[in-house]
Amino acid sequence: MRHSPLFRKVMDKRFWMAFVGFVVFVGGGGGYFFSQWLKRKRMLRQVMSLPKRERKLWYRLRMRRYEIVAYQPVEEMSILTPGETLDVKLRVEWLVRWQGETWAVIRKPLSWGTRECLQSFFPAVMLYDVAGVLWYEEESGMILPWQIKSSR
Repeated sequence: MRHSPLFRKVMDKRFWMAFVGFVVFVGGGGGYFFSQWLKRKRMLRQVMSLPKRERKLWYRLRMRRYEIVAYQPVEEMSILTPGETLDVKLRVEWLVRWQGETWAVIRKPLSWGTRECLQSFFPAVMLYDVAGVLWYEEESGMILPWQIKSSR
């Protein structure tokens, strides 16, 4: 059966549109997985270039099934006071995800008491919008979670 040139042109266009749709539909997932793989590879390369002390904390977090989101993210906030503008800058060690919630990891020095921890806890919760803070005591190797319990 012989078709007219117009029919062939229309069918050719339909074929190529369907083919492009198929490639985008099937290849889109592959592109997403490739980008995630590349992201993990870059994160691992960054972790391996860290000092041993930092890698140890990363290893402890991974063994406790925390998913690493970011390393040393810096957040800044400006607070307006009547006299001047105060700039607050806070840097945490890691941002991790556990059971769908994001947590900030802060290294706790031996000299810190509850007061110093509270002074870092509330800015971390506000600036990073996290569920809580994981305090890492390097000497004992313990990871202690602090979370705001809402009574509403």
